[in-house]
Amino acid sequence: MLSNTRRLLRNPNKYNFGANIKALKIRMKAVGNIKKITAAMKMVASSKMRADTNRLINGKNFGVNVIPTVFSMDPQVARKTADISEKYKNGPKLIIPITSDKGLCGAVNSNLIRELKDIVAEERSKWSIVCIGDKGTQALIRPYPDLLKMSINELAIPLNYYNTMAVTDQILRSGLTYDRIVILFNEFINSMSMKIKQLELMGLEEFKLHFGKLTLYNTVKPSSFYSIPYFYSLYVSSKLFLPDLTN
Repeated sequence: MLSNTRRLLRNPNKYNFGANIKALKIRMKAVGNIKKITAAMKMVASSKMRADTNRLINGKNFGVNVIPTVFSMDPQVARKTADISEKYKNGPKLIIPITSDKGLCGAVNSNLIRELKDIVAEERSKWSIVCIGDKGTQALIRPYPDLLKMSINELAIPLNYYNTMAVTDQILRSGLTYDRIVILFNEFINSMSMKIKQLELMGLEEFKLHFGKLTLYNTVKPSSFYSIPYFYSLYVSSKLFLPDLTN
């Protein structure tokens, strides 16, 4: 009994409160430093976003709304094509979510993907997905392996119209079947908030029918066999380049 008591006395429980408080202070300081770094990164990201937004706004007249303007100028188009859009309204659709490749974009990408899931859930069989950005691709590849047809990543920064045209060419040459294109994107409001928006575009077949009703350019346009695909590519790429400024 005496030896057991001595053994217990030789190994008493140690409560090193001082060390725990010191570790807690170090941890609190580290969390504070992380908060400062995060705030600085948010300011830098916001500044870059604002600069890119201003650059896009300054260049918005380059090719943007050319095709809708041509349609609106022809007084016959609205009357002759009233029933065309209704015909293609409920056909197969291609949705293009615009996400980021990397960075601390958190809810910006996750909210967009959540919105896409709500849209696709209504009529899953009608949708195909072409995702721009690796973050969106990683979030969609598991729940929608059958719908995700293409992923376009690592676009050159800053984005310009030439790169957007190349993306459009890849999508239009993919052989996917769709009657409408839906562009899903975040509209920048400020460093703390984004607004998710949708922009719906005509498919090629519907575009051909609208374009065929034009009367103003019948005498000057080249062969429709060659011209319509190029006009359609301009139509899609201009909307994809500046979706929030062209809807």
